[in-house]
Amino acid sequence: MLEDVQNRRDDRELPIDEVGITGIRYPVAVWDREHGKQDTIAEVSMSVDLPPEVKGAHLSRFVEVLHDCAGELSPHTMPGILQMLRQRLGSRRARFDAEFPYFLHRSAPVTGSAALMD
Repeated sequence: MLEDVQNRRDDRELPIDEVGITGIRYPVAVWDREHGKQDTIAEVSMSVDLPPEVKGAHLSRFVEVLHDCAGELSPHTMPGILQMLRQRLGSRRARFDAEFPYFLHRSAPVTGSAALMD
């Protein structure tokens, strides 16, 4: 069995300003009050700070948080996602970025024909 290095105490007392994952593609459900739910694929980056006594972070914890929130993104779910990141990784600050295509029905200016556009 491999030793869990991240859970060892770090006696150097060096805080880590930011540690996390970037560019992970994950299926998400994006909510808005006007159009309801839309399933899409997001490119997600998440990070936290770590106190000086912590040696590192299990990067899989970030994906676990994303999975635990069922991939739902809205103004109402973001505070909970950030709180889960802080709690699970023992940090004071958390950051979450997601980029994704979001489609809306748009009408052509001349013909009035409707189509989905991102």
